[in-house]
Amino acid sequence: MKSDKPNTAFAAEVEAALSHNPSALALAQYYRDGELIWRTRGEVLTQARTVAYGLVHAGLMAAEPVLIMPFGDGEVDAAICIVAAVLVGCPPLVLPALDGGFSNATAVLTHAQAITDARVVLVATRNHSQIAAARDLVEASGAPVMCLHLAALETATVVIELPRRANRIARCHALQLTSGTTGASRVCIWHAPAMRTAIAGVAHSMALGPGDRFFSWSGLHHTVGLLNFLFVSLLHGIPATFMSPQVFAGNPAMWLRGLHASGATITAAPNFALRQIADRVDPDLIAGLSLSGIRAIWNAGERVLPSSISAMLETLSGTGLRPETLRANYGLAENTGGATFSSTGDSPLLVDSLDAGAIETRRIAADWSAGARRSDVATVGAPWPGLSVLTRDDYGRALSERTVGQIVLDSPSRFEGYLYDQAATDAMFEGKLLLTGDLGYLRHGQLFWIGRSQDAINIRGRKIDPDEFTAVLEDIEGVDAGRFAAFGAVDPERGTERIVLIVELTSNDAKTQALRAIRRSAAEKLGVVPDEVVTLAPNTLATTISGKRRHRHYRQLWESGGAQFMHATEDGKTLLG
Repeated sequence: MKSDKPNTAFAAEVEAALSHNPSALALAQYYRDGELIWRTRGEVLTQARTVAYGLVHAGLMAAEPVLIMPFGDGEVDAAICIVAAVLVGCPPLVLPALDGGFSNATAVLTHAQAITDARVVLVATRNHSQIAAARDLVEASGAPVMCLHLAALETATVVIELPRRANRIARCHALQLTSGTTGASRVCIWHAPAMRTAIAGVAHSMALGPGDRFFSWSGLHHTVGLLNFLFVSLLHGIPATFMSPQVFAGNPAMWLRGLHASGATITAAPNFALRQIADRVDPDLIAGLSLSGIRAIWNAGERVLPSSISAMLETLSGTGLRPETLRANYGLAENTGGATFSSTGDSPLLVDSLDAGAIETRRIAADWSAGARRSDVATVGAPWPGLSVLTRDDYGRALSERTVGQIVLDSPSRFEGYLYDQAATDAMFEGKLLLTGDLGYLRHGQLFWIGRSQDAINIRGRKIDPDEFTAVLEDIEGVDAGRFAAFGAVDPERGTERIVLIVELTSNDAKTQALRAIRRSAAEKLGVVPDEVVTLAPNTLATTISGKRRHRHYRQLWESGGAQFMHATEDGKTLLG
C-alpha cells in the first residue's frame, strides 16, 4: 500500500471538507443540564486552526504523536483538538475522559505515553480547575510529558521548550487504544488510506443522506465515537451531536432527550445501554419525546440480545420509535472501524433461534426445536463493498454456512499494526487477512457474531460464551446486568473448568436473594450453575477503557491467587486487578 506524503494529504482533505459550506452545522455538545450548543463547520475549522497554530508555536513537529485528554461535557472541544492535531500532521491518540468514571486514568496515561513516547498531552478544556486536575494526574503518573491546554493555545501564549527530541511515527495519521480485554491496551496505527476506505464503507452501510444527523455518547477514545461518528461527520458533512458517557451512566433518559433535542436520525449504543433504558427509564418521565425521526440505532461493541431490544422497545412504545430502527454492526479498532452493518430497511433485525447445545458442543448453528435449550443470535449484518468476511476452523480451513468458527476479514481498511509490538501485530495477520479472534457464523451473506474465542468457558465438552450470562442476570433484581465477569477456572480434580461469576450489586441488601436468583436463572437459561458467585458493591468491577467486560483479565487474576483479593473488594473498593 503506497504511503501519502508525510501526513499532509489527509490534513488537506479534512480542511477542505470543513471549508465547504462553512455556515452549515457541524458539531454540537449536549450538556448534562440539557443545553444543546452547535458549532458550524467554519467555526470548527477556525478554532482548530487556532489550536494548530498554538501547537506549532509550542514546538510540535509533524508525525509526532499527541495524547488528547477530554473532559465530560467537553467532547466537542476534544474533537477540535483532534482536528487541530490532524492539521499539524500529528497523529492524535484520545484518552478516556479524565472525569469520565474510568478509575484507572493514571495507569492509562502512563501506559499510552510509554508506548507512544509522546511529549505532549493536549488537555481539551479551558476550565482552570480541570487543567489543574490534568496537571496533577500527569505529575502523579510520572510520565515525561507536558500539559498543553486550550486556554493557552488559543491565545498563543505557550512559550515552552518541550522535553527531548520528537518521536515521529511513519505511515500514521491517527492512533487508537484497543479495548484491553486481556490486559493492558495496545495502540493501533491507523493510516490515511485505510481510514478513507473505512469512512467510505461506514457511510455506505449507513446509507447516509442529506437529512441525517448523528448522536453519539460513545466517547472519542472509542472507535465508534472517533471513526464511525466524528470522522464520518467531518468528511461527509453530517451534523453530529456528542454527549458524555458519564451523562448516560448517570441518567440514561438523557440519551433519549438528546436524540429528540438534536433531531438525530442515527445513533449507536452497546447492548447493555438498551437494557439500561428498559430498566431505569420511567416512561412517564419521557412523555412528549418524539423518536419517530430515528432511522437507525446501531447496537455495537458487545453481544446483541434480542431480549434487550424488546425490553427497550416496550419502554419506548409511546415515543414513536419503530422496531426496524434497531440495527447492529460489528467492528474493531484493528479494522479501523466498522466492518459489517445490518441493512437499514423496513424489516426488523434478523434473529436466528438456535439449539444452544449444538453451538456449544458441535459448533453448528442448528435451528432450535422444542425441548432443546434456545439461544437467540442476531445478525450483525453484511460487509461493506470491498470487504470480505470469512469463517475458519482452528486449522485455518474455510467453513460452510452455519458452522461456527473464527471470523477473518479480508479488508482494505485493516490497520497498519500495533505500535512498537511486532509480535502482536504478526499474530493478527495471515498474509493480508486480519485474524479477529472472534467467533461467528455466516448465513446468506450475513455475519452472526457469537463472542471471543479465547473467552469461551469449557464445561464437559461444551463451550459457553461468557456474555450468555447477560441473559441470566438481566431480570434479577439488585444486580447490574451490564457489569459482570464470567470465566472458567481450571479444576484439575474434576478434569474440567469451574464456572466463576463476578457480579455487581445495585444494593448490598439484595445479596442473598440475588445469589439464589442467579443460580436458578443460570440453570434455567444455560443449563449450568456457577460454581462460585462473587458479589461486589456498585462500581467496583473494572472494565476496559471502552466499557467492555474483562472476562480473561479476571480469569488470569483469579488463577494467580486473586480470588482472595476479589472477595476483599466487597467493601466498595474498585477492583482494578
